[in-house]
Amino acid sequence: MEYEKIKESFGSWAPLFKKYIESDEFDNIFRVLKSRKGKINTAPESSDLFRAFKTCDKDNLKVILCGIAPYHTFINKKPVADGLMMSCSKTGKLQPSLWQVYEEWERTYSGSIDPDMWNNADLEYLSKQGVLLYNVALTVQENKACSDNYLWEGFNKYFWEEVIGKYFKGICIVFLGQQAHKSAAYINPMQHYYWCLSHPASASYNNSKWDSKGVFKEIDTIIEQNNGKDAVIKWYRTKKEKEQRLINTPYISDTEDDLPF
Repeated sequence: MEYEKIKESFGSWAPLFKKYIESDEFDNIFRVLKSRKGKINTAPESSDLFRAFKTCDKDNLKVILCGIAPYHTFINKKPVADGLMMSCSKTGKLQPSLWQVYEEWERTYSGSIDPDMWNNADLEYLSKQGVLLYNVALTVQENKACSDNYLWEGFNKYFWEEVIGKYFKGICIVFLGQQAHKSAAYINPMQHYYWCLSHPASASYNNSKWDSKGVFKEIDTIIEQNNGKDAVIKWYRTKKEKEQRLINTPYISDTEDDLPF
């Protein structure tokens, strides 16, 4: 793959992936994806393939939430997956896993969530705060969960060892689900903070509530100690914050009210 043709898709991360982009292994990924055209539906759309990197400035990176694969479902012939782990802005409707996450944040922080958040299926607001919403596989075949994980094994290994391992320190990393847990083997525990949790989707399958084991508050503490209070991630907006913002800006309408804060 010619680096100049694709570097824009990776945003600020492009120079760190240059070696891999120019490799035969990366070419093979695209040969496989192109061979499916007109035969097998793949999610997300090609324009969203590297959205996780493009929307999260590497120089602002604080947290990596690592899932197992994009959503494999399609609605009206459109993929639910939008390139960000657990985000589902293409349909505008929260998937059960994202619903579980919002509910867990509300429980963790004991704050009544802004009702608008239940209609916010786009997690780009987290990307902009320095949260990389990454899956160990960047594509999936329609209705075949984790079907492309084999295809992205080399990319995933390169990401953890050659990018995160060589260019970053002190990143908080949360691996969600068994497929993601395997990547913890690529992490130097003396270099980064990391946790392995169940995937929120498993709680939905079991009709239970997802438990983050207090990880998000641990992350808050680490970021505050390392980067200062202003750098702490605002995981969601509370009803009180929404009401206060509307008081301070009384002429703003709901349609103009950008999430999250």
